[in-house]
Amino acid sequence: MRDNQVNYPFDEFLEHVQVASKFPRPDEPSLEYTVIRLSEYMRSQYSDADEAIYKTSRCALILGYIAQHMEDFDVGDYAVQGSPTVGALVGEHVLRAVHQVLVSDHLPQRDPSPEEVLHLARQLKDDE
Repeated sequence: MRDNQVNYPFDEFLEHVQVASKFPRPDEPSLEYTVIRLSEYMRSQYSDADEAIYKTSRCALILGYIAQHMEDFDVGDYAVQGSPTVGALVGEHVLRAVHQVLVSDHLPQRDPSPEEVLHLARQLKDDE
Protein backbone atom coordinates (compact mmCIF):
# COMPACT_ATOMS: atom_id res chain seq x y z
CA MET A 1 0.00 0.00 0.00
CA ARG A 2 1.48 3.38 -0.97
CA ASP A 3 1.12 6.41 1.32
CA ASN A 4 -1.29 8.26 -0.93
CA GLN A 5 -3.65 5.27 -0.98
CA VAL A 6 -4.13 5.26 2.79
CA ASN A 7 -7.18 7.07 4.04
CA TYR A 8 -6.63 8.81 7.39
CA PRO A 9 -9.74 10.82 8.23
CA PHE A 10 -9.64 13.52 10.87
CA ASP A 11 -12.00 11.68 13.24
CA GLU A 12 -9.71 8.64 13.23
CA PHE A 13 -6.69 10.87 13.87
CA LEU A 14 -8.55 12.51 16.76
CA GLU A 15 -9.17 9.07 18.30
CA HIS A 16 -5.43 8.39 18.04
CA VAL A 17 -4.65 11.69 19.78
CA GLN A 18 -7.01 10.72 22.59
CA VAL A 19 -5.30 7.33 22.92
CA ALA A 20 -1.85 8.99 22.94
CA SER A 21 -2.97 11.42 25.63
CA LYS A 22 -3.62 8.44 27.93
CA PHE A 23 -0.18 6.87 27.53
CA PRO A 24 1.62 6.72 30.89
CA ARG A 25 3.86 9.75 31.27
CA PRO A 26 7.56 8.95 31.51
CA ASP A 27 9.82 10.92 33.83
CA GLU A 28 11.29 12.62 30.76
CA PRO A 29 8.48 13.15 28.21
CA SER A 30 9.66 12.98 24.62
CA LEU A 31 8.30 12.68 21.13
CA GLU A 32 10.35 9.50 20.71
CA TYR A 33 8.54 7.85 23.62
CA THR A 34 5.19 8.85 22.14
CA VAL A 35 6.14 7.52 18.71
CA ILE A 36 7.18 4.15 20.15
CA ARG A 37 3.95 3.82 22.14
CA LEU A 38 1.89 5.04 19.17
CA SER A 39 3.59 2.52 16.90
CA GLU A 40 2.82 -0.31 19.31
CA TYR A 41 -0.79 0.79 19.50
CA MET A 42 -1.21 1.16 15.72
CA ARG A 43 0.29 -2.26 15.05
CA SER A 44 -2.28 -3.76 17.40
CA GLN A 45 -5.11 -1.97 15.59
CA TYR A 46 -4.26 -2.47 11.91
CA SER A 47 -3.46 -5.78 10.24
CA ASP A 48 -1.94 -3.94 7.26
CA ALA A 49 1.60 -2.99 8.31
CA ASP A 50 1.83 -0.19 5.73
CA GLU A 51 -1.36 1.38 7.07
CA ALA A 52 -0.09 1.17 10.65
CA ILE A 53 3.24 2.74 9.68
CA TYR A 54 1.58 5.49 7.65
CA LYS A 55 -0.85 6.43 10.41
CA THR A 56 1.85 6.29 13.07
CA SER A 57 4.13 8.53 11.04
CA ARG A 58 1.46 11.08 10.16
CA CYS A 59 0.06 11.21 13.68
CA ALA A 60 3.57 11.67 15.10
CA LEU A 61 4.36 14.29 12.46
CA ILE A 62 1.25 16.28 13.39
CA LEU A 63 1.86 15.99 17.14
CA GLY A 64 5.51 16.95 16.70
CA TYR A 65 4.61 19.95 14.55
CA ILE A 66 2.08 21.16 17.09
CA ALA A 67 4.53 20.67 19.98
CA GLN A 68 7.22 22.58 18.07
CA HIS A 69 4.86 25.51 17.42
CA MET A 70 2.74 25.43 20.56
CA GLU A 71 3.83 28.89 21.61
CA ASP A 72 2.73 30.25 18.20
CA PHE A 73 -0.71 28.65 18.55
CA ASP A 74 -1.26 30.01 22.07
CA VAL A 75 -3.36 32.90 20.81
CA GLY A 76 -7.05 33.58 21.20
CA ASP A 77 -8.94 30.36 21.66
CA TYR A 78 -6.70 28.24 19.43
CA ALA A 79 -4.45 26.71 22.09
CA VAL A 80 -3.21 27.11 25.65
CA GLN A 81 0.34 26.18 26.50
CA GLY A 82 0.38 24.51 29.88
CA SER A 83 3.33 22.90 31.56
CA PRO A 84 5.14 19.57 31.24
CA THR A 85 3.10 18.35 34.20
CA VAL A 86 -0.38 19.25 32.95
CA GLY A 87 0.24 19.41 29.21
CA ALA A 88 -1.44 21.78 26.81
CA LEU A 89 -4.83 22.29 25.21
CA VAL A 90 -5.06 22.56 21.46
CA GLY A 91 -8.26 23.64 19.76
CA GLU A 92 -9.89 21.36 17.25
CA HIS A 93 -9.47 23.97 14.51
CA VAL A 94 -5.68 23.88 14.88
CA LEU A 95 -5.67 20.08 14.93
CA ARG A 96 -7.89 20.04 11.86
CA ALA A 97 -5.73 22.57 10.01
CA VAL A 98 -2.45 20.72 10.69
CA HIS A 99 -4.10 17.41 9.81
CA GLN A 100 -5.38 18.85 6.53
CA VAL A 101 -1.92 20.08 5.56
CA LEU A 102 0.10 17.04 6.66
CA VAL A 103 -2.29 14.27 5.63
CA SER A 104 -2.62 15.22 2.01
CA ASP A 105 -1.52 13.06 -0.91
CA HIS A 106 1.94 14.62 -0.77
CA LEU A 107 3.74 16.28 2.09
CA PRO A 108 4.55 19.93 1.47
CA GLN A 109 8.10 20.77 0.37
CA ARG A 110 8.53 22.66 3.64
CA ASP A 111 6.70 22.77 6.94
CA PRO A 112 3.82 25.20 6.82
CA SER A 113 4.43 28.29 8.90
CA PRO A 114 2.39 28.64 12.08
CA GLU A 115 0.80 31.70 10.49
CA GLU A 116 -0.40 29.60 7.54
CA VAL A 117 -1.83 27.01 9.90
CA LEU A 118 -3.60 29.67 12.00
CA HIS A 119 -5.00 31.21 8.83
CA LEU A 120 -6.43 27.84 7.80
CA ALA A 121 -7.69 27.24 11.36
CA ARG A 122 -9.53 30.58 11.26
CA GLN A 123 -11.08 29.65 7.90
CA LEU A 124 -12.22 26.28 9.27
CA LYS A 125 -13.68 28.00 12.33
CA ASP A 126 -15.49 30.57 10.20
CA ASP A 127 -16.92 27.84 7.96
CA GLU A 128 -18.80 26.26 10.87
